[in-house]
Amino acid sequence: MPALVYASQDDVAPKFWFLPLAPAKQYSNAGLRKTHEWEIDLYQQRLHPWLAKRAGDLVMVFFSGVWMQFTALGLLLIAIPWARMRNKRWLVLMLATGAASILLEIAFLPHYTAPFTPVLLLLIVACGRAVWYRLSAIRLGAPLLGLVLCVGLLFVVHDYTGALQDSGATQRSRLVQQLRGKSGPHLVFVEYLEGWNFHDEWVYNGADLEHEPVVFVHLRGDAENRKLMAEYGNRQAWLLTLGPESSTVVLKTYPGEYSTVMSAK
Repeated sequence: MPALVYASQDDVAPKFWFLPLAPAKQYSNAGLRKTHEWEIDLYQQRLHPWLAKRAGDLVMVFFSGVWMQFTALGLLLIAIPWARMRNKRWLVLMLATGAASILLEIAFLPHYTAPFTPVLLLLIVACGRAVWYRLSAIRLGAPLLGLVLCVGLLFVVHDYTGALQDSGATQRSRLVQQLRGKSGPHLVFVEYLEGWNFHDEWVYNGADLEHEPVVFVHLRGDAENRKLMAEYGNRQAWLLTLGPESSTVVLKTYPGEYSTVMSAK
């Protein structure tokens, strides 16, 4: 429901390329405006040339759904015609349906392929077994396949090890830790300046706002800000200015009694 309310208030570009644009809307900050301008550009790019865009989307579906998750092991899908398994036809149909549904959207992100990951895994295992049976019938076929699978697994281990070793620390998470070190809960008004990367969104919170130690909100007019401060009267109010450079993060008490410049490192 919140997503539908947000879409009705702010979205101009539709979710699907065959739907028309909504009337133009006004936004309260540069970040929101840039985000929706980007969505409109995506929508217009998806319309012309239509066939080339759909072909590009199919390549991205393969790259995101197969290569990014299974790396070189995903190449085993080439052996789908050889695979013998119960309900193979239905699995292939489910995979094709999932890919076709993604092509209807104006934007594509890698996690959109997640719903049919189990189908991909089943087909990869079946294809690997089919290749094993075929190569094992020829001289040195089984060792060759074993070597290929080991190389494929090395790609998987390398990629996932790198992901697990990533601490995931960001400028936002470091700021949250800094504020948690201070006494009491906090309310942070976020102002985006022109030039800030609008994909780097800072305004999001947990579901239980009442017990969140740090709550981020968009900066609006002073009257609206004061009203929100009254609702969260027990919180220390801050003004966070982001941009124009990605490393420029300035934190001040609201409405700006003193400031702290956050480091990008």
